[in-house]
Amino acid sequence: VVLHDWSKGTYANNHVIGSRLAGVGIRDHADPIFTGNLVSEGEGSGLVLLGDATGVIENNRFVSNTCAGIGIKGNACALFDRNVVTNNQGYGVWLQDTSRGTFQNNSVEGNGKAGFAVSHQAAPRLHSNRITGGKQVGLLVQNQAGGHYEANIISNNKAVNVMLLGHSNATLLRNVINDSAGGGVLIRGDSTCTLRFNTMEGNYRANAAVLDNSKPTLEENVIQNGMGRGLVITGNAAGQYIGNTIRSHSLAGVYVGGNAEPHMVRNIVCESGASGIVVEDCARGCFADNSMSGNASAAVAVQGNAAPVMERNIVLHYGKGGIWLGEKAGGVFTGN
Repeated sequence: VVLHDWSKGTYANNHVIGSRLAGVGIRDHADPIFTGNLVSEGEGSGLVLLGDATGVIENNRFVSNTCAGIGIKGNACALFDRNVVTNNQGYGVWLQDTSRGTFQNNSVEGNGKAGFAVSHQAAPRLHSNRITGGKQVGLLVQNQAGGHYEANIISNNKAVNVMLLGHSNATLLRNVINDSAGGGVLIRGDSTCTLRFNTMEGNYRANAAVLDNSKPTLEENVIQNGMGRGLVITGNAAGQYIGNTIRSHSLAGVYVGGNAEPHMVRNIVCESGASGIVVEDCARGCFADNSMSGNASAAVAVQGNAAPVMERNIVLHYGKGGIWLGEKAGGVFTGN
């Protein structure tokens, strides 16, 4: 099925099965309503939007296609509501170029690559979707892509639930990000993404990891119940970490290594199975007005050649010490 030029109309309750290319192509300035259809087992993608296409894509099923379930390129911008995108061999949904679109109440499950992949300068809006059970990444935002991602459940994706790469600048708000064997949120490259009011829990590696030259903002998130570390900041990473609750991890609540230089203010770090905050290697950074309590080892451990600035923190001794300094460690500690 190909809709082009200025095509409109309603296309409802059809089965498009086994196409050699895309099952459905919507391009140019086409603006259809596509509802209640099954698009499956194609040799290409299930649905492709190109050019300046728009439309309403609702209550469809895109299943077991060889490439993506849904692919969006150019300046295409449509509303996707209550669709099921599952068991496609490629991406569940792939946005490229400067495409946009609103995705709400969709179920994106069990796809071979990322559930949602957002590339180039694409900037969609995702609200109240389920992105679960993927064989690789749940949500991938890369290159210079952005977008707004709110109130989604991103869970049980094999590689990592959320991966933010390159110069991406997405905003993640009030999402639940949990139960991945590969980790909760991984931020790499030069990303400047913003994460607020999210819950990251039960992931088997770090619940959140910030690497390379990334400078994200993490504010008022709950990061908890992880099988590894809570928050990892390493490489040359920096960024702002404000008012987060980081609790109940098997290892350190916060680990800062490499040449990282974060700014951490008003965080609660508690009930870790190891130290509350570990700063090591050549890491620096400012840690102010935080509270560390109930950690099994030191509340704060500064090791290697690390030299943080720690001011006005509340450090409650529970395990092996309040603030532990290694032989070569430095730093400034005032008003704690």
